[in-house]
Amino acid sequence: DFYNQNFRIVALGASTKGNILLNALNLNPGIIELVGEVNEKKFGKITPGTHIPIVNESEILNYVGKKQLILILPWHFRETFKLKTNKRLLLGDRILFPLPKIELI
Repeated sequence: DFYNQNFRIVALGASTKGNILLNALNLNPGIIELVGEVNEKKFGKITPGTHIPIVNESEILNYVGKKQLILILPWHFRETFKLKTNKRLLLGDRILFPLPKIELI
C-alpha cells in the first residue's frame, strides 16, 4: 500500500486514454496529486471529470521530496516513459503501467 509507505502519488501524460482510465477508476485529487504533461496548452488546467491539476511533466520528473508512485496514463508509449523515468527509479520512485497488463517497476 503506497499510502502507508508515504509515497506521493502522481501521473504522467494527460492523454484521452488516460482520462478514460482516471474516470473509470474514479481517481481524483484525493488519490492522485498531479498529472504531468508535455503539452504546454494543458498546463494549469485540470483533467476532465476527475479534476486533477495538470502541470509541466518536469515538475514530476525533477521533484525533490518523498518517493513517488508515478502512474503512466499513455501506457502505449511504454518505452518512451521507461527512458523518461529511469532517473526517478534511482531515487526510489516506482513506475506503474496500468495496461495492457499491470506492470510495477
